[in-house]
Amino acid sequence: MAVTVTPYDSTDEAALDAAHRVVAAAQAVDLPDLPVGDRAEFGLLVAHPPHGNVIHQALARRDGEVAGHLRMRLPQLENTGIATVELTVDPAQRRQGWVGRCWRTPGRWPPSTAGSG
Repeated sequence: MAVTVTPYDSTDEAALDAAHRVVAAAQAVDLPDLPVGDRAEFGLLVAHPPHGNVIHQALARRDGEVAGHLRMRLPQLENTGIATVELTVDPAQRRQGWVGRCWRTPGRWPPSTAGSG
């Protein structure tokens, strides 16, 4: 079982599509009464982060299959000592113990907190 964590940016359409699929599948299970946001809206946050914030995103893959998505928002103007992190795991990949652990491995992610990602 090979697990990889790969950062991506707003120009990687394939990664955005895969991330949206994971987030939409999770929302359908976790919040079934709420409509799932569309793919274009999903990509806008990466392309146009809120003023004064840097957004980092990454995908976790297990044997090449996308199974998790992480989005981290780092304020750059105020409250610079905090971060907002959203970790989403594909419902089909949950409760196997590996996705959460792969994010905790030191040095895997984020590659740096400088610049936008």
